[in-house]
Amino acid sequence: SYMYQKNDFQRAKEILLKISKLNGKTFPMIVFDREHPLSLLQKSHLEQFNYKEIYSNNRVRCMVIVYSMMLFTLNFSYFGEIFTLSYVQGNIYFNAAVNSVAELTGYALSGLIASKFSLRKSICLIYVLVFLAFSFFIFTDYYLVQVLEKEYIADIEIVISGISRIGVATLFCLTYVLMNETLETKVKSLSFGVAMFLEKLGALAAPMCTYLTVTLLKLHPMSSIAILCFISAFVILCVPEKHRINSLSTLTN
Repeated sequence: SYMYQKNDFQRAKEILLKISKLNGKTFPMIVFDREHPLSLLQKSHLEQFNYKEIYSNNRVRCMVIVYSMMLFTLNFSYFGEIFTLSYVQGNIYFNAAVNSVAELTGYALSGLIASKFSLRKSICLIYVLVFLAFSFFIFTDYYLVQVLEKEYIADIEIVISGISRIGVATLFCLTYVLMNETLETKVKSLSFGVAMFLEKLGALAAPMCTYLTVTLLKLHPMSSIAILCFISAFVILCVPEKHRINSLSTLTN
């Protein structure tokens, strides 16, 4: 896809043939026929877009803003949760094991969800579940702590964080898949670049925002994370549905 954007068709053809040879498969040479869409693409004069031209398109601009917020929220949630859990007592080996298993489970679930269900609706639902997990974490800190012993509270909070970590890991994978399917090929690389730049800002902002939530607003550090997840659950609905729908190749389409 990248080489076709750069008009490097011959190099793309060579790589495709090498991959098929390595896998012991025969590459369908019909792809290189004159009437095949890829060959027609080779004949056409591909437009080159810069940032200004791309984001003058309302649809692309809206999707990039939505995806940037999604990735910002995920990074903010991931690192904000780590920052908060650093104050949770309990067995450090148990904590590490729960979080590791949770992330691997999230990655495995994302593949199943992406192949079977609507990405947009699945992402919305998972955001709601992550919001509920963070909300229950806050409830545990404020109310259950008055009933249960501290060592039990710590274990409960680690399990809750593991559940939310499954959701966040799954959302990371599904968001990238949805971005790949909804953004046109010609603007995909630039759009990904902008969204991923803003994604890293979430990681930078998480420790400071969670600290300010406690010191200035006098709220639980997970509050800002829960609010962002709740908002993101509805913002993702602005993105078009792509389940079993072919991706578009041009801005005109």
